[in-house]
Amino acid sequence: MAARLMSTTEWPISESGQPASAASAEGLHVELGDEPRRRRPVIRLLRASLLRHWPLLTIGVVAILLANGLELLAPFYIGQAVDAITRAQEGGVPLLALAVIVAAGAAALSQFVRRICFSGLGYRVEMELRSQLFAHLLKLDQRFFQQIRTGDIMARATNDMTAVQALITIGISNMGNAIVIFAAVVTLMLLIDWQLTVFSVCLFAVPHIVLIFLGPYTRSRSHRLQEQFAALTARAQENLSGIRVVKAYAQEESEKRAFRAVNQDYMDKSLGFARIYNALWPVFAIADGAASVVLLYLGGVHVVQGRISLGQFVQFMTYLVIMSGPVLGIGWVVNYLFQGAASLRRIEEILDRPPAIQSPSAPREPAPVRGEIRFEDVSFSYGGHPVLERFSLLIPAGSTVGIVGSVGSGKTTLVRLLLRLHDPVDGRILFDGVDVRDLPLEWLRTQIRCVLQ
Repeated sequence: MAARLMSTTEWPISESGQPASAASAEGLHVELGDEPRRRRPVIRLLRASLLRHWPLLTIGVVAILLANGLELLAPFYIGQAVDAITRAQEGGVPLLALAVIVAAGAAALSQFVRRICFSGLGYRVEMELRSQLFAHLLKLDQRFFQQIRTGDIMARATNDMTAVQALITIGISNMGNAIVIFAAVVTLMLLIDWQLTVFSVCLFAVPHIVLIFLGPYTRSRSHRLQEQFAALTARAQENLSGIRVVKAYAQEESEKRAFRAVNQDYMDKSLGFARIYNALWPVFAIADGAASVVLLYLGGVHVVQGRISLGQFVQFMTYLVIMSGPVLGIGWVVNYLFQGAASLRRIEEILDRPPAIQSPSAPREPAPVRGEIRFEDVSFSYGGHPVLERFSLLIPAGSTVGIVGSVGSGKTTLVRLLLRLHDPVDGRILFDGVDVRDLPLEWLRTQIRCVLQ
């Protein structure tokens, strides 16, 4: 038995399953954000990933607290030694020097543990997110892969994942360290001289206020940079996968110019982001230098007036030096935080997209397979261009059927509809008398064998 399909449209079907002319009319790429959907806050996705490894996270946090606590013992011992020397009581100085060395060594060991824990945490989260992304991609319907370029998906699975790993390994680790050291140092400095402490905090607050104002702009630039990298990856992937077409139509020079333009755009965006990032360093350095100069003068005045001892002043300035490294390094850390957040948002865009075709919530219990297939008034279109209109066909169990038709008439579409790679716009498809949309999706596809051309 043979059935002939009468083409309802002259659109040829492209390899992606979409009419070629429709694809060119609509463009090869549709942004994921074009479709309205509920999106989880990025922080929830990150929090869930981190909490799955709470023992490692806990050890890392404890290491941060321990390292900073031990590191802050050294200025206290140094201050005690200076006061002992000024009072001509040098007998206890060697013991204080030994205490400084022991505290510094223990702090260095704790910092090593911190870095190991957060590095392990970052790589584990990266691995799990990549596996989660891959598993979710396998569930998505064919329409999704017609909307997004393969290179864009590859960029999210590689470059964006690396940025998320750096967000944890470098960003969260160093930001947490800076917050702890800042809180502890400010508390200890207040116990020595509250006026000098308030002045120091005000000077250090200036660059961070700049960061707050630049935050939205920097996040936006970082997101555009990641999108441009995806476009660059997609351009390379499309040319390499279609290299036969490029060579057959002698398009090498044209594609080289197109790739150079995309590459140039990526470099321009990278330099723009780098200019913003590098502009933060002078602001932080100026604040640090101004604080040091002014505090040396004011602290000297307080020592002369007898409000604090020379040892306490040395202790205060040592605390300031310890704090300046991590706190001023926030300008460097913010780069990883913004890039990681932008990448996490791009990954979340895919993870939050539900498959358009899923198994029913209450599937019919599959019966022993006979093999009867029936199309009842099935209509289907690609991008608004109809391919099937009220198509009906009965294929009895055990029969052999040949379906012929012109290019683009919908022959391959029938197989895709039967496998539920797409669902019909109207009508229904019955498998042994049961609508395929009522059957378990995995079971249905395991009952049908398809050899594509």
